Amino acid sequence: MQIEKLLTKAALASTQAHKEAWRTAIEESIADGKEMGVTYVEDVDRDAFRSATQPLVDQYSHEHPRVAQILRTIDSARG
Repeated sequence: MQIEKLLTKAALASTQAHKEAWRTAIEESIADGKEMGVTYVEDVDRDAFRSATQPLVDQYSHEHPRVAQILRTIDSARG
């Protein structure tokens, strides 16, 4: 039981460290991109984007049924 508690504690600490490292990597990548002249769009109209790309998603899902299954899983997780 003690080993299980230690493993759980280590796993939680590792997860937190990974999240912080990932966040730092993303921030650094965005800064690098901006230095190279990349423009980031942050106020995206997600509904309009989904509507505009839906034909592509439909085609790709038809060609690759596993992708369609994954997309349905993602959509159901969104609520």
